Amino acid sequence: MTDRNRLRMLATGTALAALAITLPAHAQDALPTAPASEDTAPEQEVVVVGTQIKGKDITTALPVSVIDRAQIDATGALSGDDLIRSIPQAGDVTFNESNNPQTSNAARGDVNSINLRNLGVGNTLVLLNGRRMVSHPTSQAGDGNVPVLGYNSNALPVAGIERLEILRDGAAAIYGADAVAGVVNTVTRGDFDGARLDLRYGYAEGTHRKEFEGTGLIGHNFAGGRGNFSLFVNYVRRTAQLAEDQPYTATDNLLSLFANDPAYAGNLTADGRATQSPWANLAVVGGPGTIRRSPGNQALTSSAGAFHTQSSLNPGCAVTINTNVCYGTGTRATASTLRSE
Repeated sequence: MTDRNRLRMLATGTALAALAITLPAHAQDALPTAPASEDTAPEQEVVVVGTQIKGKDITTALPVSVIDRAQIDATGALSGDDLIRSIPQAGDVTFNESNNPQTSNAARGDVNSINLRNLGVGNTLVLLNGRRMVSHPTSQAGDGNVPVLGYNSNALPVAGIERLEILRDGAAAIYGADAVAGVVNTVTRGDFDGARLDLRYGYAEGTHRKEFEGTGLIGHNFAGGRGNFSLFVNYVRRTAQLAEDQPYTATDNLLSLFANDPAYAGNLTADGRATQSPWANLAVVGGPGTIRRSPGNQALTSSAGAFHTQSSLNPGCAVTINTNVCYGTGTRATASTLRSE
């Protein structure tokens, strides 16, 4: 190789080395993303709707009454209704014991409620161990039979209650609109181990009304006292009081109360008995007025031609039909002896 060729090759190698040193560095491009599969579901937006009520900062003391177990036993209450009615702040609950519904939400005889400060049964919140009880749709006569959501106080396990906490002031800002009148919180026993049975029997002397009520509680601790099982049972049986049990309801005939008052002699206003009976009211249509019997000129009908049938045992017979039935003058409504209860 000649010197000229060597010089040319050296110059070429030097140029290549300089080119390799002066070339700028480039980052590697990202690999292309594979297209999404047709089976892959597209992303969807999920919206969760909820309500959050911020707690109100309470800076003042609220009036709370606490009734402990000893005080509950002192009331002798066996039902939630008895217990709630022993609270001084409890208002009237106008439920009645008859099953005579005025609306589809009318209360039965075994349902009662809580009405703090007489603000209505739908305005008192009832809690069980700090949690809301199941509300009970009902209506009461004092509210014009308007359906409201209240709480059945007879669902409270009286024998299993450790204490009763009554917030005697409105707490709608804390608990909501159903706590306008206040809050009643029942705290149940958490460590009762054993059995308890309470019985009560009563009757109204001289009447058919009798009542039997019993409550039972069974509890057992397990897992070394870390758990407890309790069962509460309540039973009530009440018989009806009949109208015939009381003298002032046994009859609608109050004439005996005015027996010594001559002004009421023959006045049937105080006789409220029914005028319907098997005896017939009759009349002579288009008659000549009072029909009289001859001889004797005895009136057989009224001036309007009315007459009736009655028992021969009652006074006022004008004409005897047979030994049991006779005709009398006028209508049955004017005869006190012909009315029925």
